[in-house]
Amino acid sequence: MSISPIDVHSGLADESDAMRWRRTFPGRTDQSRPARHFVAFLLAGCPLADDAVSVTGELVANALTHTHSAKPGGLFVVEVRRWRGGAAVAVTDQGGTSEPRIREAGWLAESGRGLHCQSPESVETVLCHFGPELGG
Repeated sequence: MSISPIDVHSGLADESDAMRWRRTFPGRTDQSRPARHFVAFLLAGCPLADDAVSVTGELVANALTHTHSAKPGGLFVVEVRRWRGGAAVAVTDQGGTSEPRIREAGWLAESGRGLHCQSPESVETVLCHFGPELGG
């Protein structure tokens, strides 16, 4: 899998050619599939679209498991950016009672691997970058 997280504050080299879409979803588990479909549709033809869809599913699951987004009336937002040669996906949730932390999962553990594709400094917004930098 070719996924490398980047700091959401550093931005990309040049966003002038990037297209950007955002969609807000109700904070319910039945919204994971529509969120993945949203990303798949926007990244159709992108070589790493499958990776982006997989990461989106993981980030949405994290938002709905560990944050206030899953409470009644909760929301999460999926943002997709696409440019020639790359794409980025971000999921913004409503925060939780504690900071996300990376933990080691055992071989048979059913959880504990999600934050390995994310920047540990990013709490409510996580951006996973696919492909070369803009302008690079």
